[in-house]
Amino acid sequence: MARLIFVAIALLTMGQSMGQQQYVISQYMFNGLVLNPAYAGTHESWSFTLMTRDQWRGIPGAPSTQTFTAHGAITRSNESSVGLIISNDTYGAIALNNLYGVYAYRMSFDRGRHHLSMGLQGGASLFNVDLSQDDLIDPDDPVLNNDFSSIMANFGTGIFYNGPKAYAGVSVPFLLNNRLNQSEDDLSRQVRHYYLTGGAILPLSHDVKYKPSFLIRYADGISDIDLTTSFLFKDVIWLGVTYRVKNSIDFILEIQFTDNLRFGYSYGLVTSELGQSTSGSHEIVLNYRIKKQHPRVNHPRRFR
Repeated sequence: MARLIFVAIALLTMGQSMGQQQYVISQYMFNGLVLNPAYAGTHESWSFTLMTRDQWRGIPGAPSTQTFTAHGAITRSNESSVGLIISNDTYGAIALNNLYGVYAYRMSFDRGRHHLSMGLQGGASLFNVDLSQDDLIDPDDPVLNNDFSSIMANFGTGIFYNGPKAYAGVSVPFLLNNRLNQSEDDLSRQVRHYYLTGGAILPLSHDVKYKPSFLIRYADGISDIDLTTSFLFKDVIWLGVTYRVKNSIDFILEIQFTDNLRFGYSYGLVTSELGQSTSGSHEIVLNYRIKKQHPRVNHPRRFR
C-alpha cells in the first residue's frame, strides 16, 4: 500500500496535473526567509536558521525537508540586506535542491518604528528523479523507469511590512514555470506559488503576550490556510497551535535559551484520511543570531 502511495505521488508530480510542489513548514512565523525574500534583515542582526522536517512519519517515501538560511544587513542604516537559502526536499525517488541568493531593500517610517521591505531572490533548483532505489510494482514498466534530472534557474520577489505590533507579507518565491524534464514530450512544469502572511502581538499582561498569525498558500487553483494562535511567556517560551484547514493540527514549542539562541519544535497531527497511515509530522528549528554592537533594537525578539 505504501508503494502505491509513493507511485501516485511520483506520477502526480511529473504529470500535467501539478499541485503544490514547494515544501510545507509549520513554524513559518520563525523562518520567514524561506517564504519571502523581503524578510531578509528583519531580525536586526545576522541570523542563521537550520530547519529539518520529517513529514507523515511511518509512510515510506514521505516528504523530508531540510533548510538553511542566513540573512543580515550590509549597510549601517540597515537599508540593504542580503541572504542565502539552501534547501533539500525529498519524497520517495524525487529530490528538489535549491540554492538562492537574496537581496532586500528596507524603508523606515515613523522614526524607525515601521518598516517596508522589498526583496528579490535568484538562483537555481536541481530536480532529480531516481527510481532505481525503490521497489516498484512492475520494474519493467518504462513509465516507472524514466529517471532524469534537470537544473532550473529561477527568481522570485516579495514585499514585507513589520512594525512594533504587527507584520504582513506577500511573495512569489519562484516566478518561472520551468519545465521539469527537458524533453519536449514532457509537459510537467514548476508551478508558481503565492504566499500571504500576517500576524500581530497583543500584550495580555506584563509576562504574557498573545500572538495570532496566518499563512495562505495558493498554487495552480489549490489553496492552503494555516491559522495559528500562540502565547509568549516572560519573553522566553512560546506555546502555540496551528490549524491547517482540512489537513492537520500542529503543536508548537519555542524556547529562547539566550539572546542569541532559539530552539523550536512542532508536532503535526494529521486530521485528513492520511492520518490513518502516519503517526504525524515532526519539525525542528534552530536559530542563532549574532548580537549587534549597539543595543538599540526597534522590535524585540518576542516579535519574530
